[in-house]
Amino acid sequence: MIITKHHNNQTNWVLIMSGLHGNEIAGKIAIKKLKDSLPKNFNYCIIEEINETDLRLLDGVDLNREFFCDCKNENITEAIKEIKGIGKFKIVIDLHETFDKSESIAREGLTPNGFYLYEKRTEGISLGHEIIAKLENIGISICQQKTIWGEKNTYGVILYPEDNTNKTYQESYTFENFVHNENLTTHSIVLESYGGNLLTDRVRAHQSAIRTILKALE
Repeated sequence: MIITKHHNNQTNWVLIMSGLHGNEIAGKIAIKKLKDSLPKNFNYCIIEEINETDLRLLDGVDLNREFFCDCKNENITEAIKEIKGIGKFKIVIDLHETFDKSESIAREGLTPNGFYLYEKRTEGISLGHEIIAKLENIGISICQQKTIWGEKNTYGVILYPEDNTNKTYQESYTFENFVHNENLTTHSIVLESYGGNLLTDRVRAHQSAIRTILKALE
């Protein structure tokens, strides 16, 4: 695991997570390319490769369901300590990918066929559709299915909590639930690039989405 802090003497912190699932490499590549050239109007905490393997699960465990105080995974424990040590984030960005066979049998709804995102906020303006519009402009395909995993999809954006019908996800110890339940942020966005696209396009999607988010928050 790699934890990088860029303290630019700013008031607001941004938290960026990549690599909770080891096989989702586009987010890992995107943040490695971006992290030394991020705009300096925020402080950054960047957490990479909590799952240090190339597998979705670590020893059969989904690390994105392990964010609780008694978790036995040392990387999760260290990440929680670092995050809580900062205390409050303007926004939290989590980088993921969806592949054709990713839980498509076990979960309700069709496998997504394009980029989409989850956005959860308790204050401030929604950024989801601004991100989607930017990605469309650079040629990234967007998931237009009416539902994703059984949840309402509005042209690539799933808003939480209003569009969340998945009780298992609501009640689980995901990274996003952790940062909101611990009052570490009022705004999080989970980016999901589509594994059926070229890796270069998936990396571009993550990079463009991150830049769009940071620009909107200036």
